Amino acid sequence: MKRNLADASLLGHLLVCAPKLTTLHYDFYLSDDEQRFELGSLKDALVGIKDTLQHLVIYFAPNSNRSPVVKAHSRLGSLKLFECLRSLEIAPEILFGTKQEGDTTDLRYLVPDALERLVFRGDFELPGYENYRWPSSEISRALEEWRDVAPNNTRVAKLDSRLD
Repeated sequence: MKRNLADASLLGHLLVCAPKLTTLHYDFYLSDDEQRFELGSLKDALVGIKDTLQHLVIYFAPNSNRSPVVKAHSRLGSLKLFECLRSLEIAPEILFGTKQEGDTTDLRYLVPDALERLVFRGDFELPGYENYRWPSSEISRALEEWRDVAPNNTRVAKLDSRLD
C-alpha cells in the first residue's frame, strides 16, 4: 500500500480480507485534516496477519509541512509474536519510540528470533521532531548486538545512510 491515507483502523479492516498476506509495504501519509497517529493502533491492525507476515516495510510521513501529533509514548513496540517475520524495514523511531521516550534498543526483546534481515530507514522526517531522533551510534550498536547473537551469524542488518 504505497502513498496512501489509509489509517491503522482502515488497514485493519483491509487485512481481515487478506488473512494469509505474507508481504506488506505500508506507506502512510497523514492527510492535512488528520494529523494524529497512534503507532499502537498500527500494531493492532497487523496482529491479524502475525502468523503469515514474512516481509514488512513501514514508511510514515506527514503530507504537509505541519507537524503531526504522534501520540506520546507511541511506538510500534515488540513484534516477537510475529514468528514468521523474516524481513523488516522501519525507522528506529517507529519501532523504539522517539529518543526521549524509548525504553530499550535491545532488539532481542523487539523482533522475532527468526528475523533474518533488518533495515533501519532514515525517513522519519517530521518537522519539530529532530531532537527526538536516535543517534546513529546507538542504532549501529543495537544492530551489531542483535547480529552477534544470531545462530551461525546469519542475520543481515543495515543502517540507512540518511541516519547520521
